[in-house]
Amino acid sequence: MDLFSRLWQFKGSKWWTRFELTNAPLPDPQLQLAWQSLQWGIVFVSWNIVFAIVPLLMVIGITWYHRFQQIVRTRITQGFGLFILCLLIVSIFALNPLESCLGIFNFIPFIMMFAGTAVLIQKPEQLRRLAWLLVIGAIPAIAIGLGQFYLGWSTYTNFDLSRLVVEGSDTPDRMTATFKHANLFANYLAIVFAIAGGLWLDTHQRYRSLLKPKSSQAIDRSCSQHVDRILKIRSSFLWGILILTTSCLFLSNSRNGWIAAIASALAFASYLGKRGIVAIVTGLTATFVWAAFGPNPIQTWLRWIVPRAIWARLNGEMFPNQVEAEMRTTIWQVAINLTQQRPWTGWGLQSFGKLYEAQTHLWLGHPHNLVLMLTASVGIPIALFFLGLVGWVLAQGVLCLSGRMHPEGNRSNNESSPKSLRLTAPDRLILFTYLTAFGCCMIFQTTDVTIFDPRINFLGWFLLAAILGVVRGTRKEALQTPESNRRSELELTENLDHE
Repeated sequence: MDLFSRLWQFKGSKWWTRFELTNAPLPDPQLQLAWQSLQWGIVFVSWNIVFAIVPLLMVIGITWYHRFQQIVRTRITQGFGLFILCLLIVSIFALNPLESCLGIFNFIPFIMMFAGTAVLIQKPEQLRRLAWLLVIGAIPAIAIGLGQFYLGWSTYTNFDLSRLVVEGSDTPDRMTATFKHANLFANYLAIVFAIAGGLWLDTHQRYRSLLKPKSSQAIDRSCSQHVDRILKIRSSFLWGILILTTSCLFLSNSRNGWIAAIASALAFASYLGKRGIVAIVTGLTATFVWAAFGPNPIQTWLRWIVPRAIWARLNGEMFPNQVEAEMRTTIWQVAINLTQQRPWTGWGLQSFGKLYEAQTHLWLGHPHNLVLMLTASVGIPIALFFLGLVGWVLAQGVLCLSGRMHPEGNRSNNESSPKSLRLTAPDRLILFTYLTAFGCCMIFQTTDVTIFDPRINFLGWFLLAAILGVVRGTRKEALQTPESNRRSELELTENLDHE
């Protein structure tokens, strides 16, 4: 039993293993150290990438060493390898080839991490374990963020290998915690919010299903009482995380964070068929938007109800001195013009700042939109290719979630969805939780580019890898027929990865 299981497991009951949510099955013994390293990386990622970099590098090294052939033979890995090759080629034609080549390292290590993690994660139980660790690891960042506002701590606290470093934040009037910018912290909080919400729902569903007798034999009363007690403890903990995360999102003054949290709530409510909750959240959102942008006299009435901190932030009145060069519309227009000038090869990675400064006399590192950044930097074809690769993984996750995915050769003419590929309701919920969390990352990339923070970049690739890993694991289980069991493990993996 690894250290995490010893710290988390409640002892003293022989029946506990029937109710242990975090007792995830370990992967192949050769990958056991990589699996434990990934867990440590998830816990420490909110503090600083310095704390997480050693275990995460171990994940890359171990998985690529033991599963190199399996990784490089998968079509998705080959696709991302071709993407990196294209980045190298277009860097030759970049405004500054050296800087463009250096910019590729915002992708290479994280793609390698994605490929290795997708091999490491195979079961929904692993998603639950990592989700719990991600939520628990968020507690220090949330505590530091609250300390900034209520205890007078520094507005930006970070850690290196030897000493405590205190620097100035880019957004001193907004909550940043251990991040350099409030939007980065809000992106992290939006991921935690989605994961915690999914875990809260998952806790209830799993325990309710476990407490239902599957036979005529009744469950021990003491066992039921203990489960109820654990349910209340975990539910209360997750409720506290949701409340604290929501509070920190509000204090970060990040419109993207607010939108991501609302979108997560709507997604879960729609998934569970809670039309009343969907109506309430939609009504509140419409009220906030009308108070910010709607016509009078209703706007004036609503502004008596909606706090100014909300509607003034939505329409920009909270920061009225913003210059035109800092406005999103101006930035996007420049990025579109740059794309039109070089639609095939772009201007090179990390070139937007100099080009924008030459036109507006204001330096900005990116165009506040990931798609426009890619089209202006590497050209339209490569940008579409990258988006297609990510979209393919998400499509596989949605198909697995809906039960429409099937292994090749296991479907008859009148069978469109084999029963063996259908996940249980709790497993579908945890997969949907990861899809929702990745959706929060996508929302942030529409009006910002947060991938330049290595922690946010890692979390995005981790969520994508977790989705792909469970899809592969589900397919692998479906292929475990008497006929397929006669084949070697290598042949089974090759058929799986080349579908």
